[in-house]
Amino acid sequence: MNRFIRAASLFGLLGSLLSVSAQAAPEVQIPAGKLRGEQLGELQVYRGIPYAQPPVKTLRWQPPVPVAAWEGVREATEFGPACHQPPSRPGSIYAPAEAKKMSEDCLSLNVWAPAEAKDAPVFVWIHGGSLVAGSGSESLYDGAAL
Repeated sequence: MNRFIRAASLFGLLGSLLSVSAQAAPEVQIPAGKLRGEQLGELQVYRGIPYAQPPVKTLRWQPPVPVAAWEGVREATEFGPACHQPPSRPGSIYAPAEAKKMSEDCLSLNVWAPAEAKDAPVFVWIHGGSLVAGSGSESLYDGAAL
């Protein structure tokens, strides 16, 4: 009986995974290159899209420099890293800084769009934090609800 339950569970799990992977990942062309995002129901989601070169060395505290073009298709399914920051205070709305992936290469944005949108209005959200806390990859900024 245990084998039957395990086999039934495994087939159920495999069926779920196959139905999710059967949906084609959306791709979009932007000036820097092609992006592959994620289809979430009726939404197309693109995460971690670089909008400028990393602000390191001579580019630190300078105006952003456009991102260099890339060849091929860039995966845009994970949030970009947060900029380096101190740990959040206990009780802060931000996730603990230790749990975030951080890097100086942190100039990225995320896009949630209806799959069938044409000439739709755009809502822009810039996270708070006063250059010391937060990032666009915080789970509280999930754009799916918009």
